[in-house]
Amino acid sequence: MRIYIGRGPVAEMAALLDEQERQARRAAREAWNAEQIRIQMADMAAAECRVLAELLAMAALLIEGYHVHHGEIRRRLWAC
Repeated sequence: MRIYIGRGPVAEMAALLDEQERQARRAAREAWNAEQIRIQMADMAAAECRVLAELLAMAALLIEGYHVHHGEIRRRLWAC
C-alpha cells in the first residue's frame, strides 16, 4: 500500500523510515531462512548417525551369532 506524503523533510523522513522497516524485515527473513537451513542440516546429520548406529548394531549382532528371521533378531542355533 502506498500513501502519498508529499515532498520535503517530512516525506524524506517517511521514506527513510520505510526503507529501514524493509531492511529490518529482509534481515529477519534471511535470519529465519538461515536457521531453517541449519535445522535441516542437523536433521540430516542425525538421520545419518541413526543409520550408521543401526548398521553398527546389526554388524555386532551378526558377529555374535544372531540373524534376522521375518523381521525378528534371533540367536542362531548351531547344529553340533
